Amino acid sequence: MTLGRDGWRVAVGLTLLLGVACSAVFSQDSTDHDRWALRVSGDGGSHLSEPNCHPSEYFSDGIRQLFLKEFRNPKDPDFFEDTASAQRIGEVSGHKIDQHEHRINQSSQNPITVKMLLVERKPKEFCEIYRQQFSPDMVKAEPAYLVPVGNETILASTDAWTGNSGQRQDIYWTFAEDGPLELDVDYVVDEALKKVRPEGLIIRNGGGFDIRTLTYNQLLWKPRDPHCCPTGGSIEIRFALKNHQLVFVSQSHKKD
Repeated sequence: MTLGRDGWRVAVGLTLLLGVACSAVFSQDSTDHDRWALRVSGDGGSHLSEPNCHPSEYFSDGIRQLFLKEFRNPKDPDFFEDTASAQRIGEVSGHKIDQHEHRINQSSQNPITVKMLLVERKPKEFCEIYRQQFSPDMVKAEPAYLVPVGNETILASTDAWTGNSGQRQDIYWTFAEDGPLELDVDYVVDEALKKVRPEGLIIRNGGGFDIRTLTYNQLLWKPRDPHCCPTGGSIEIRFALKNHQLVFVSQSHKKD
């Protein structure tokens, strides 16, 4: 990715400010508008965009015109492939959840897989809350799934990056009666690590968060350790859900 965490957070902030400034244009209030905003992730980073709400069939057929403009090769404008598929993921708090996938230009040198998660806002109207677009050589798109956690049901999308870095394209949502709420796992974990990671030890792998147990586990390296052989032990951070959001509970450091 070319944008770091701070870079896309600035972009998110600007998008939300613009959304508030233009709230009179929308029939929903600003809180509802933000709840249904679209998260877009790709090799250029991650950002929030305006809500994109339509009948379900739009996301199989109508959206092709957008992809045609975005992904068609200007050197070969007559070439464009798109194989679409859709599946029902489930239902949470009265909101149906679908996944649509478009496999674009798969026989070319620049294939793209677009994965979209849709949540029904009202009868026959679905809002796209997540769009992930990567080359299948970078990220393997998998079906999203529902995870029961205590009294909550979490919508989870967890796709592995290729290679051995352990990086994943993970994103989660809780649900209230009026719709989905994105869990800002990366931010909450980062803030916890600033406070509890043992001084002088570093983390070199990605991933580590388990939505089923609400825990973060990761090996720790001393500065001179080779990547193969960390000697700093491991850290576990435990979280809980409060008001549909992730909160820190406790941590432990296991030494070798």
